[in-house]
Amino acid sequence: MDKPQHPHPPAVSIVMPVYNGARTLMEAVDSVLKQTHGDFELIICNDASTDETFNILNSIRDDRVKVIHNPHNLGEGATRDKAIEQACGIWLAVIDADDAWAPDRLEAMLNEALASPDKMIFDDIIECHDTPSGMVPWRAMRGRRAFGGNGKDAVDVPAEIYACETRMLIKPLMPLACVRRNKVRHGSSRFGADTGFFLQLLSCGLSLRYMPRAMYYYRITPGSVSGVTNRFVLMQEVLENASGFFKHSPDVRTALRKKIYGLARAEHYASFFLALKGKDFIKALRTACRFPWIIPSYFRIKIKNMLYNRHRIRHGGRIRGELDDNRQGAYVSQGISEDSHNDKAAGIQS
Repeated sequence: MDKPQHPHPPAVSIVMPVYNGARTLMEAVDSVLKQTHGDFELIICNDASTDETFNILNSIRDDRVKVIHNPHNLGEGATRDKAIEQACGIWLAVIDADDAWAPDRLEAMLNEALASPDKMIFDDIIECHDTPSGMVPWRAMRGRRAFGGNGKDAVDVPAEIYACETRMLIKPLMPLACVRRNKVRHGSSRFGADTGFFLQLLSCGLSLRYMPRAMYYYRITPGSVSGVTNRFVLMQEVLENASGFFKHSPDVRTALRKKIYGLARAEHYASFFLALKGKDFIKALRTACRFPWIIPSYFRIKIKNMLYNRHRIRHGGRIRGELDDNRQGAYVSQGISEDSHNDKAAGIQS
């Protein structure tokens, strides 16, 4: 993974994979191009999209933007790696093609990173409803006092604490040299590959630092609830593989085992939920009898969903299973979160 030669390398390389993202792509791109810190390159890798993504990307006129078109669909992890291979910056940042950044996000994170060159810097995430007029903020994912912080200053997060997080979703700024030196790449899993990528970096000596500001706008996208159980299985496989990187870190391995156990529970709950939704009441009853904790969890989640849906409806957020006409009838995303509202991370990490 040789670093490309560049006469004037940028401070930050930002990578964005995209597949059939025509509807949201330019919102994501514009949020990057309008950053208060302008010393960056944005590398967008189009994973053989079949919508208007190709034409949209070719219409961008900004010297900071590099566009790569995959001749064949490679999957999100391999597409991220292909973009990273072209990176020339000192720091590496990531953004998805249906999300957005606050205008000063890069500047704020870079200021923190310059004082902590051996860390991955991550901020809070604002979960947003996907509406016809754009993203509408709903809530911060973690909160200002997460990880025992004072709500103002950045706080270090041990790997074993991160590994136990209910939501492992992070979008960090990280030193590109560490990625290259350790030849870290995304796995081939169709789900959770970036979580495995970040865990590998932690096993190589980087550590995490949390900034208690919500500067990453994360779009909660509607989709089908089919295939949910498989997502939990895939995530378990990612974490089991990651556990092998921490042979000399028993606390992290223990935390990952706890997380894997939690995902197994989520898999059982998803099986119950899909049986109930499909009116297979006998299967749902058998699952609930086998795992008695499912019934109280079901009602607790129903209450949470009522609050979520009330806010979503008030702001015109798209509903679960709604088709996107701009993506040729394909579902925008697939899966449900552990809290049972749909999002592309399925409650863990995308």
